[in-house]
Amino acid sequence: MTSYTKYINNVVDETTVFELRVRTVNLAGVPSAWHYGDITFDGHQDEPVDLQYLNVTVTDSVAHLEWNKITDQKVKLKLRHTSELVDAKWSDGTDIKTLSYGSVTTTMPHKIGTYMMKTVRQGMESPNHVAAVSTVEEKQLNELQEYIQHGEFAGSHWQTEVVDNALQLMPEPFLVELNDGDTLITNTGDDILVTNNFSVPETGIYGFANGLTLNETSTVSFTSTLSSEEITLEDLIDARLTLMDTWTEFDSLAGGSVTKELQVRSREEESSFGDWQPLIDGVEMTGLAFQFRLLLSSPMQNTNVRVTELAVTANVPDRTVREFGIETDATGIHTVTFAKPFQRPPFVGISAHDLVGSFEVSNINLIGFTITFVDVNDAPVQTTFNYQATGF
Repeated sequence: MTSYTKYINNVVDETTVFELRVRTVNLAGVPSAWHYGDITFDGHQDEPVDLQYLNVTVTDSVAHLEWNKITDQKVKLKLRHTSELVDAKWSDGTDIKTLSYGSVTTTMPHKIGTYMMKTVRQGMESPNHVAAVSTVEEKQLNELQEYIQHGEFAGSHWQTEVVDNALQLMPEPFLVELNDGDTLITNTGDDILVTNNFSVPETGIYGFANGLTLNETSTVSFTSTLSSEEITLEDLIDARLTLMDTWTEFDSLAGGSVTKELQVRSREEESSFGDWQPLIDGVEMTGLAFQFRLLLSSPMQNTNVRVTELAVTANVPDRTVREFGIETDATGIHTVTFAKPFQRPPFVGISAHDLVGSFEVSNINLIGFTITFVDVNDAPVQTTFNYQATGF
């Protein structure tokens, strides 16, 4: 029985006709007359076959994945990734992409962890996943900023909440029918509690508490981390009647049906932010400012997710600035101003022409530095020099 606007039946094994009665309830709790009708459930289809293998090789920070070919044209392939390296579960992973039935390879920016894949037919997943683990070190990038969200998850919430330092979809109480068949009330009344019936919303959004704003429009890439587990609301230990030794899992773990998608959007100069798009590790984006959010989607009213840690790291590549034949005046002092500011103070190298004496580089900052030349008697000397500044 449900008071939700849709009903999902997972227990029909063969084509079956059900007799249903339906009615509406207004905000005052007054129900309409019952409406009766028949509906036919086609029953479960056969589960799609498992993949046989998944391999991963890494070249130049790109992951190349390959698997055995599936010929069933109704089957698609779902690829996930998790940072877990040992005994990774399907529910640990975050969806990366969905591929067509005929494909046998794909490439993407490499990320250390476990790649997992299942076949899917009309929403039904294969019983088991194949996995490939990669520990290849990624190309070194400059970490500009890391945004970690955990504990209180202090960002913005839409149909999400924090329970015991974990982010989850916010279950809502729904209407239930009393034994007399005529009266409906909610389980949030002050004078009576009917039952603990809660419905998980189909979607929820968590917006990061802070975003990235650069000194000027630049190219950056991102890497992400997400730790989570899924739970079934009705699957509580108190309700289990079988011996503990027969349990295959604990803590109400579900089968990985909740979709967890990190998203990013950007803007340039004084323009407004663009549309949200999936955050793909290693893919470069150009902008002045960036915002991040997590989109959670559950196809089942009784399936929720607990996100315990969420992080996005902004990375930028090195760049090098050079100038040649710069001449100081008689004071031996010269201030260099970079044409484009750095995000962090760079490393500065100097080469001087026919120098007899020494020099000192000072006040290295985002927009430039100062250099002073002296002779062997520490007196100012006019000099010509070159410099190279490397950083990000």
